[in-house]
Amino acid sequence: AAGGRRKPQGPPGAFSVPHLLMHIPDGFLSPQTYLPAYAVAAGTWAWAARGLRERLDEATVPRLAMLTALAYGLGLVMVPVPGGTSGHMLGVALLALVFGVRLAFLAYSLVLLLQALLFGAGGITALPINALAMGLVGASVAVATKSLLDPVHKTAAVAIAVWLSVVLSGFVVALVLGVQPLTLWQSAQAPAPGVRASWPPCASAWQPWQVANAGRITTREGPSRVGAPAVA
Repeated sequence: AAGGRRKPQGPPGAFSVPHLLMHIPDGFLSPQTYLPAYAVAAGTWAWAARGLRERLDEATVPRLAMLTALAYGLGLVMVPVPGGTSGHMLGVALLALVFGVRLAFLAYSLVLLLQALLFGAGGITALPINALAMGLVGASVAVATKSLLDPVHKTAAVAIAVWLSVVLSGFVVALVLGVQPLTLWQSAQAPAPGVRASWPPCASAWQPWQVANAGRITTREGPSRVGAPAVA
C-alpha cells in the first residue's frame, strides 16, 4: 500500500489508465497511529471475510486470482517520491468494480502484505493504514461513484470512479502522514511527574545541557554563562 519502498536510512492504477498512489513504509507511523489502526482493520477484515465461502464459486476464484495477481504486478511498478517513499500503480478499483468492496478489500490487503514481506514495499506496521486507505476507501469510493454515475454515462462513470478512488485514497494517506508530527510532539511534550512542560520541544533537551555546561559556553565574544553556543 499510500507502495513505499523503504530506504536504507529509514526516516495507484486500474483499467486502461494507470494511476499512481503512494503508500506508507515502516517507520513513518507512530504506535499511537498503527495500533488503533490494526484494531479497526482487524474488525474490517472480519466483516469482509464473513460469508466468503458462499461468495467464492468455481467461476469467481480463477478470475479473482488473476485480477489480484494483476493488481500485485501493477503495485511493483514504483516511482520514487520525495520523502523516502514511492508511488505505484493501484489496481483496487478494478477489483472493486468486478467483485465488490468486500472481496476487493481482502484481495488488496493480501497484495499489500505480500509486497511488504517479499519486496519491502510498505511495511507491517503500516499495513492496516495502507489496507484501509487503499483497499477499503479506494474500493468503496469506486463502487459508490460508479453506481451513482452509471445511469448518466457508463464509460465516464468508470473513469471517474477510478480517478476518485485514487485521489481519496491518497488524501487519506496524506492525512495520516500529516498528523504524525502532532502525535510525536504530544508524546515528547508529556512531562514527567513534577516536571513542567516547555516550548519549543527542544527546550526540554536544551535546558539540562545549559545547566550542566554553565560557565563553559563559548561565543564569538568569549566565555559566557548564558545563551546558546555559537559556531567559532
